[in-house]
Parts: sequence; C-alpha cells; structure tokens
Amino acid sequence: MNLELRRDRSFKFFLSFLMLLSGSSAYADQSSNRANTGSMTVYGRKRSNKKITGTRYEIKRSESEAFNDTDPHKVISEAPGTYVQDEDGYGLRPNIGIRGTHPHRSKKITLLEDGILLGPAPYSAPAAYYFPQMTKITGADLIKGSMSSLYGPTSIGGAFNFKTREITNKKLEGGVNLIGGTVRRERAGLNTGSGSRDDKYASANIISGHVSQRIGNFSYLIEAGMADARGFKELENINNETGFDKWDGLLKAKYKINKKQSISFKASRASETSNETYLGLTLDDFSVNPYQRYAASQLDEMVWDQEQMSLTYENKFSKKTSLIVSAYEQKFRRDWNKFDRFAGSNAPSIQEVIDNPNAATNEEYYRILTGEFDTENTGVDTIVLTNNGRSYYSRGLQAALNYNLRPAKFTKLMNTTGVRYHRDGVSRNHISSFYDMFEGELFNEFSETLDDETVTRNNDRSSVITAFHQSTLRRGKWTFDGSFRLERVFQDRFDSLLGESSSKDQTIFAPGVGVSKTLNSKTVVFAGVHRGMGAAGVSPSEGARPEESINYELGYRVVDKRGKFEVAAFATDYQNIKGFCSASSGCAQEQLDEEFSGGSALIYGLEASIKTFKRLSKRVSVPFLASYTLTNAEFNNRFESGASNDWGEGIVEKGDPLPYVPQHQFSLSTGFKFGRTLMQVRWNKRSSVFDQSVNENRKKIRGYEVTDVAATYPINRKLRLTASIDNITGEDYITSFRPFGARPGKPRHYKLGLNYKF
Repeated sequence: MNLELRRDRSFKFFLSFLMLLSGSSAYADQSSNRANTGSMTVYGRKRSNKKITGTRYEIKRSESEAFNDTDPHKVISEAPGTYVQDEDGYGLRPNIGIRGTHPHRSKKITLLEDGILLGPAPYSAPAAYYFPQMTKITGADLIKGSMSSLYGPTSIGGAFNFKTREITNKKLEGGVNLIGGTVRRERAGLNTGSGSRDDKYASANIISGHVSQRIGNFSYLIEAGMADARGFKELENINNETGFDKWDGLLKAKYKINKKQSISFKASRASETSNETYLGLTLDDFSVNPYQRYAASQLDEMVWDQEQMSLTYENKFSKKTSLIVSAYEQKFRRDWNKFDRFAGSNAPSIQEVIDNPNAATNEEYYRILTGEFDTENTGVDTIVLTNNGRSYYSRGLQAALNYNLRPAKFTKLMNTTGVRYHRDGVSRNHISSFYDMFEGELFNEFSETLDDETVTRNNDRSSVITAFHQSTLRRGKWTFDGSFRLERVFQDRFDSLLGESSSKDQTIFAPGVGVSKTLNSKTVVFAGVHRGMGAAGVSPSEGARPEESINYELGYRVVDKRGKFEVAAFATDYQNIKGFCSASSGCAQEQLDEEFSGGSALIYGLEASIKTFKRLSKRVSVPFLASYTLTNAEFNNRFESGASNDWGEGIVEKGDPLPYVPQHQFSLSTGFKFGRTLMQVRWNKRSSVFDQSVNENRKKIRGYEVTDVAATYPINRKLRLTASIDNITGEDYITSFRPFGARPGKPRHYKLGLNYKF
C-alpha cells in the first residue's frame, strides 16, 4: 500500500475515534456513581487508575484463565499499543513492541518481574532470551507515557511489569492445574489442486501447582510448573521432535518484623530444552505444507537454565511514608546450536537460497537444505552449525522512598525518590562445527579434516548508577506529574580472539511531565510529554549512540465500577533510532551484536480500549473487552543500512516503513457467564507488516486473524473443568520472514484441563 493511501485511511480512522470520543460520555452518564477505579503499583506506590496522567493498562490473568495460555504473546494481546512478532508458535522467545518500537527480542522495551529488571543482561545484551513461564504469572502492568521515563534501560515505547503469584494471607491455600492438549496440523494441498487433507497431531501438556501458608508472622509460597510439547512442525526425513520441555520453580517467603516492617525473599529456577530453528521455508514450500522443516535444521536445539534471587526490605513508617529496598541477582546460561550457513567463500547466503531456490547457483544448496541431495555428490562444501554459547549475569541494589506532603489546603503532593546500582554482563563463546548431508541426515564424521572453529569470544560488561524521582501534585480536579531518570552508564568489551578492548560511558537523562483534569466523578482528560532514552550497547560500531525520542500523548478516560474506557493519541519523534544485528535478525557471525544509528523516524497513532460487563440477570452476565491500535511508523531521512539487521541491507529512503509494526491491530474478548459457568471467545486481528525497511527484497506479510474459544465448568467449589481451542478456524498464516524464510503461526490447538483449588 502506498504511503499516501495509508495516511488517508489513518485520517479516516482518526475521525472515527473522535466521534467515538464524543459518544463515550453517554457510557459515563449511564454508569453508577460508585466508582471502583482500581490501582497500579509503581515502585511500591499505589496509583489510582482513574487519576493517573498517562496511559496504563492492567492485565489480569484471572479474566482469561479458561484459555490456559502459556504463550506470553497471547497474554498481552489484549493490551492497546502493543504488538508481537511470533517466531515459534509457543512464545518461547517473545518479540514484543510498544508504540512503534521494533518487537525483535523485546529489546526496545523495559521488562520487569515484580518490579525488578527481567532480562539476562538488560544493558550489555538487551535481547530477552529468558522469559518467565506464564503458569506463575498472575498479571502484568503496561506502563506508557510520561511515567515510563522512570524505567530503564529504555523508556521510548514503555515498560511491562509481570507479576508473579502473591503469598497468601490465609492459613493455607493452594492449587493444581493439569492440562492436556493436542495440536492439529492440517495440510490442504494448496498448490496441487488436490484438495486432499493430511491431518497430524502433536501433544502438548502443562502441569503446575502451588501451596501457600501463613504461620503467625511468617508466610511462604512454593510453586512449580512444567510444560512440554512434541511440536507442530515436522521433519519428514527423520523422526525428530520439534517441540520443547520447560520447567520453572518458585519460592517466596515473607516475615513481618512488626506491623510496619517486613522482609521478603524470592528465589526461582527455570530451564528449557527446545528443538527450535531459525531456518524457515520458501514461499512455495510454505504453500504446500507450512509446518514442515528442512533436514538441515534437524540438530538445532536451544538449552538454557536460569537462576534468580531477590531480598526485599519494606518499612511503612506511616500512612504517608514508606521505604522499599531490594537486592537482586540473576544468572542465565544457554547453548543455542543451530544451522548457520554453507561453508565456502563462494557459497550464497541462506537468505539468497530461500528467496531464489530455483536459481542456477542456488538449486543444489536448496536441495541440500531439504535433504534431497548429499553434499559429497555435489560441488557444495560442508554445512556449518554454530553453537552460540553465552553466559549472562545481572545484579543490583535498588531503593525507593515514597512520601506524601500537604503543602497547602486541598493540595496533596506524593513523591517517589529512588536510586539503583546495577551491573550486568555477557560472555560469548561461539563455536562452528562442520557437517555433511547424507541421505537426509547430518553427519560430522565426513568432515573430520575440519576442526571446530571458534568464531566469537568476547565479554561485555555494564555498570549503571540510576537516580529517579516522581512528584504528583493533586489540587482539586487537577493532577500534575513530573518525573525523571538520570543514569550514568559505564561499559567495556574485551575481544579475546582479536586481543582488542573498548569502553564507553554515557549519561542518560529522561524527564517527563503529565497532567490530567477530572471532568466529573468518572471522566478524566490527560496529556503528557517525555524524553524517551535508551542507552547504546557496548557495540564497537562507528556512530552508534544512545536512542533518543520526544514522546507525546493526549487522552480521555472513563472509569466506574463496571469498567474502564480509554482512548489516546500518541506520537514518537525519534531524533536517533537504533538498529541491532543478531543471528535472529539474519546477521552474519562477524557482525553479531553490533548496533547502528538510523537517524530520525516518526511514529504516530491512536489507541482505544474498553473493559466492562453487562449483568443481564442475577445469574447471567456478559464480560466485554476490546482494544484497537492504529500506528503509522516511517523513517524521516535517507541513510545506508550496512548489514542485514532489523532494517535490511541497502538504502533506507525517507518514508520507508519500520518493519514488523502493524498499522491496525484489533483485540476482542467476550462471552457469557451463567452462575459460575463461563464461555468465552477471543479474537485478534493484525494488519499486514513489512519484514524490512529497505525497498530492495522487501516482503509484505499479509494480515491475519486468530479466534480462540474457551469454557469453564465448575464440578464443585474446588474443582473446575476447562476446555479451550486456540485458532479454532485452523488458519495457516505467516508470522515472520526473519531470519531465514517464512515462519508459520501455531495451528489449531485443543486443550482440556482440570483445576483444583483448596
């Protein structure tokens, strides 16, 4: 679609939502006067969802429990302003973007778990290869607008704070969740005209449970979850699984010293083994069977384990003053063994083979990928598999003081002042091995003359000192917010292969202001502006500098006891936007982890969401949740992208789109609740996206929609039966072309579960 047409359609949608704004006051007038605004906790301070000066969104897992989601992409799909780039169908390595930021590996947003940085090394290596298992997540807060300036390492799009299960205040409680499922792979013979079907099934199971107890001033929580799947993709040449096994354990303990003071401890351990690959399909092969995998990917495997600990002290000095201090540490280790390339200086890139498999120079390489040809019977050199072994750490100490003042009559001043000292790092040890294809299988004994080759060995470290502050002034109908984050970032890299070292230091200052006015007991208008900042990495690339933008928003909110309606216009004016080179974006080994400055870009759009319910009778009610996001994202200048990074390789022209940012995105969830029996339907639709910015070889990924259904039936007060179907229409769709070829979304997935609570 050309840019002028896109702008025209965007303007029409903008007018439509202005009309919706004028009509939404009717919703407010019909609501009850008893407001139930809810709250969101930010650095220990609860904030009213009604009076806050920017856009916030709270996700409650209890509202979608029947779907039994383990995919983080599914969990956050309801949140306006967010979008995802699916990769494996299960959300093993989520790719989340907010307000125009590139979703790849969620590295352009700030991720937290219970208020503590989530990434393995968020400053040295921000790609989020670790993500908490959804069995232990009870909800998430999406923070956008001026308040997001408090959060680092990046505050341009926003921040997600995922919340784990809280320790009970009861004498004893717990639960067990057993879910069995199967994924149905349907092949319709799309380019053969046969119309025949070849249906296959792959199992998927989830077991999770928790127990929590309070004994006097001491309380604890023990939780464990396991998920496994055989995988919905298939390797036809050999009987290899393409699924995963995940395990996650969590321990929490809390001791109340007295009515004002408490100490909390949290420890978790998680691991994963997944037979995943970066190797996708040609478009022709995708049309025949989107769930096949090429033989060259048969040894691809990710293995990781993670450990996390935190200790928190809280002192509520009075109703007006409290202090929270947390010390934390996380360790993450991984081995990511995967098909990398063909050996030989004249070998084409994998992307060239996937894009043009029938070209004379590519055909033999393509047939070796699929296992049809053997390497020893062709002129093709060996196949290279590379193990990207890495070890990460993240540790720090943070403190936040919350204190309220009464500077004048009818005036309330609430303050949060905090500091954090953080260190993180990553050690990379990438080793390439050489294999031959023989009768559809990979062997390395034919390549004994070629020794394993270490292609990357380096260490990156970051030390960060952060100070942050927010003041909220309330007077009458007005609320004013002022906040900032000031960071001093020290980084260094040592490359032991090259014997080279480099270092850099940066100062990050990210201020923000917001204002809201209460129009009546239910309605608020708000506006805000903040400077979005993201620290540059340790990359030695010339010209790589901190990411910087000015962000604006203007909105309208209605909150009452039945729910919440919110609409907001937003704009992100990038002064400098960064690109990142990684294996998952298609970069070669020698350019991995380099950053590139791309100059200016403009993102603007509109968000709207409503969450409410209608009670039809004493026992029957209808829950309703819907959101819509309009986003236009394009570059404002011309520059050269020198590697196959997020933007592609070549010349980016002014007006070229930012990749993997959908212009339109819809989410709808509704159903009927009969007493304690609940039936739900969830519908998500995303418009088309581009896989890169550079026009040459740019591909358009068509939009798609996915419908899920779920039901909950209570057998008794403690035992519930759940049933759900993801992608009930069985739609085949492409989610991504990165890094190498077309990637499918998950096919129809049936799940049946039992939930017991005591």
